[in-house]
Amino acid sequence: MRLKITTLSNPQGHLRIKLAGRLDSDTVKMFDKTVTDLTEGITDLDLDLSEVEYLSSAGLRSLLLARKWANKHDVKIHILNPTEAVLEVFDTTGFDRLIEI
Repeated sequence: MRLKITTLSNPQGHLRIKLAGRLDSDTVKMFDKTVTDLTEGITDLDLDLSEVEYLSSAGLRSLLLARKWANKHDVKIHILNPTEAVLEVFDTTGFDRLIEI
């Protein structure tokens, strides 16, 4: 599976982006565009990684860019439901110390 992105929002400014598949060099542009195209009024951004099968270094960079975007726009960002494979990458790289999981 490549990458499927689903977004769910509510009127209170809460947005959930659910990723399914691979977040790698072939798919990060799609995710990056999803984040950078977000509109004003978002207060919370949840990234649901419960169906991410693979996370490459390019995917990590993309998640860091999402964090940077969120900080710039005063948006709280959270990682939800990371798979074991994703948690292993986070633990190995120290990413779990950079963003709330």
